[in-house]
Amino acid sequence: MIWYFSCLAIDKQLVPGNYDFLARFLSTLTATFVGAFLAFKFNSKLDQKKLEREKVEFLYNKIHAYSRAAKRYLWSIKRESGKTIRDNSLAEEARELIYECELYKHMYFEDVPLNPSYQYAELERLAGECDKHWSKVDEEDIQSKLDACKLVGNEVQKFEQSISPINKWCLDAAKHINEK
Repeated sequence: MIWYFSCLAIDKQLVPGNYDFLARFLSTLTATFVGAFLAFKFNSKLDQKKLEREKVEFLYNKIHAYSRAAKRYLWSIKRESGKTIRDNSLAEEARELIYECELYKHMYFEDVPLNPSYQYAELERLAGECDKHWSKVDEEDIQSKLDACKLVGNEVQKFEQSISPINKWCLDAAKHINEK
């Protein structure tokens, strides 16, 4: 068709009116299809980014919920009348949340620095340390109770440090998605 029109331009002949309508129709049709295709690809890319962001946010929220449950568990450990009192429901909640994170890791993010068995074992180790701190408390002495609270706070900070690589990964992944 281009060859035909270029020959007419060289010969200085007039193009029939039907060809002008046909050329406009084909160019409009082509532009419409190209525009629709590019809009579809753009929306598809936006939807993909939104889905990836939601996955990262979900994992981050689960890690945050695990962190809250674990901290509440560590703070729930007390000594009364020589017995250790723990809120085991919080330990169970923390265990369930960390294993949900593992499932999500295997489904979507293989490179998350998450090892649930290690995380939960570390939580139980820290709980044992909290128990040791409380075992040294004299129930009549306020200062020993304050010291135990301070030491338990240190154990909670150690727990925070153990999950900080996972939080950092989530934040970096969200940043990477936004840069795409």
